[in-house]
Amino acid sequence: MKGPSWLDLIHAVRDLRDTPGISDGEASAALVKACSSGVRSRKRPWPDDEPNPIYDNWGLPISTSVWHGASIDLDHAWLITEDDKIVRADIEINADDLRYWLQHHSAVASKSRGLKRPRVIMLLGQMFGDGRVPEPAYCSRKRLRADLLNLDPTLSPLDDQTLKDSIKEYNANR
Repeated sequence: MKGPSWLDLIHAVRDLRDTPGISDGEASAALVKACSSGVRSRKRPWPDDEPNPIYDNWGLPISTSVWHGASIDLDHAWLITEDDKIVRADIEINADDLRYWLQHHSAVASKSRGLKRPRVIMLLGQMFGDGRVPEPAYCSRKRLRADLLNLDPTLSPLDDQTLKDSIKEYNANR
């Protein structure tokens, strides 16, 4: 009997992106949602965190609470917690759990896909009137995302790419 298969963080995002045909940002947000709702994940600490690293042994599973409000930096394959801390480890996702989650959530994802950006743009208009959304140095994107989710909780999860694209489209018309 074969043991469970595991995907590294980047391949898990790519599997989600390729299966329903969504963007990297949407796939990252979907993976965070999947793992925070019970898809198993595990980590192996980076060598500089361990005095005597054992590369073949994986640590305990990552708690679903670590995934709540987290984000994924695809450039570095980092999981960043809600309080902006990097989970200093190699992370793997259980492929079987992820496939099961995807089968049961793909209908919901396909119905909502593409509907967020117009709603975000409408809310940006309410928040900024005729003005442009300020640059990130003057308007924290994390704070902006939180404000948008407070105004419309059905936008959750609101990934970085959807927010960025919405701001770009909104500002282009100002």
